Amino acid sequence: MYTGIRVKKLDESLRFYTEVMGMKIKERYPIDANNSEVAVVVSKDGGPELELNYYKEGSKFNESYSSGQELDHLAFWLGNDYDNFLSEAKKKGYDTVLEGKSPDNHHYAFIKDPNGIFILIA
Repeated sequence: MYTGIRVKKLDESLRFYTEVMGMKIKERYPIDANNSEVAVVVSKDGGPELELNYYKEGSKFNESYSSGQELDHLAFWLGNDYDNFLSEAKKKGYDTVLEGKSPDNHHYAFIKDPNGIFILIA
């Protein structure tokens, strides 16, 4: 199972998902048939994959879209690393958009990736 998202800037998105979210690049390749490039990232523990799809200018799939409106959010469970993660993300320019507690008293926060997609950290 994996999730595929459209990104506006592939390299910037890869920096976010590797340097901020701590994921690793599994593969990256062009798709000539639709004038696109795909990068697949995965969490360090080998969890579900996230496919970043970049449609180049001239691709019939290169369309304008509102920042983050096609996808509500992606969620990452960090457990004991929650506070350290938020501190490191802030140092890299990714401030929290919203912080709170769930009904079962777990802390959570939202940040945005470079494409405007909300990232839930819990």
